[in-house]
Amino acid sequence: CDAGAPPALAEDAPALVVPTSGSTGRPKGIVHSRRTLRFRATQLAAEYDLGPDKVYLVTAPPTTIAGQVHALAAMLTGTLLLRLDVGRLGAAAAARAAEEVGGPTAMQGITATLMALLAAPDAPRALRRVAWAQASGTALLPSDLLALRGALPAGCRLVNVYGLTEAPGVFRWVMPDAGWTPDGPRVPVGLPIAGNAVSLRDPDGAPIAAGATGELVVESPFIALGEWQDGRLSNDRIARLPGGSRRLCTGDLARIRPDGWWEVVGRADRQVKIAGWRVDPEEIEDRLRRMAEVAEAVVLPQPP
Repeated sequence: CDAGAPPALAEDAPALVVPTSGSTGRPKGIVHSRRTLRFRATQLAAEYDLGPDKVYLVTAPPTTIAGQVHALAAMLTGTLLLRLDVGRLGAAAAARAAEEVGGPTAMQGITATLMALLAAPDAPRALRRVAWAQASGTALLPSDLLALRGALPAGCRLVNVYGLTEAPGVFRWVMPDAGWTPDGPRVPVGLPIAGNAVSLRDPDGAPIAAGATGELVVESPFIALGEWQDGRLSNDRIARLPGGSRRLCTGDLARIRPDGWWEVVGRADRQVKIAGWRVDPEEIEDRLRRMAEVAEAVVLPQPP
């Protein structure tokens, strides 16, 4: 029978649920809209000049929002998508796979993954065409930047992107030139990406003075719709604003540098990121204290 055309989906209809990493094995499901996916993927395609003659190496897992939007950017433009799990394959095998398709023209990954890939014996040949390299998912330190700059092909633009599972692509910074030297303990996250309004707030939620450090708050129609809880959409953590925008209090502390670039300096809580995964020590402490044989527990991150 002819049931007619299916109803059109609204731009802000839920498109996918992305799990956060979760410290205790119970990750949250973050719900994103069609609007967010298309907008961010279109941005990436334009930034990295993707097209039918290009190859895009994406190392972010498909279960992450980064893995979704970077893959979609390739598919929307007819770009050859090369998705590699460098940790599972090993850097040498991943480099050989990149060489087999002629070498990527752009690549994306957390700093540790990019460094491992660039250290492979065949990397200079396999990655010779890379014009854009995006580091995201973990903080980019000055030592990381110097190491990456020394290993990437000449003329490659190194990009530092700050985003969250709930808000993909908030800030973007491109290394100004090959001779730029970090002037402090952190690499800036740059300037807000189009579509985001950002501000800094004190613990009471009031705006802070220029140059001071405060919690980063993002307002945008491209923030997640909310969390998937018990079979329904809940937006307890993400405030809805008039006009279709939403507000997210990130929990990250940031400031505006004297040169105008933004810099993320830490957390308002104890949460840390390890290899791109969120870890909340308090969640782990709570689980340990529930064990009958544990009277007290303190969890501290340690360097590798």
